[in-house]
Amino acid sequence: MKSVFMLLLISVCLMSVKGNQATTLKLQVLDEQQERLAGVKVEVMGLNHAVFYTNLKGECVLPMAAQNHLISIQSVSYKPLTIPAHAKISKIILHNR
Repeated sequence: MKSVFMLLLISVCLMSVKGNQATTLKLQVLDEQQERLAGVKVEVMGLNHAVFYTNLKGECVLPMAAQNHLISIQSVSYKPLTIPAHAKISKIILHNR
């Protein structure tokens, strides 16, 4: 039930880096209060060495190759989340543990 609720909270739209729309995906990680989360680990499962971290704005830019894989989002104080990248998700909401 919680995972269904969590997926409903995720807005479904594709955001790309300006001027480079064909090669990257941009996502933002927020908490339940819509606060941006910096330093969140974003790992593209199935791609070697594809680990990224969110910046101070909670944003992370992934290569377009990530769209065929699962994305694992992890932060110390929040429940981990794994989602398919092909869902074209731009905002991800993490919940407290």
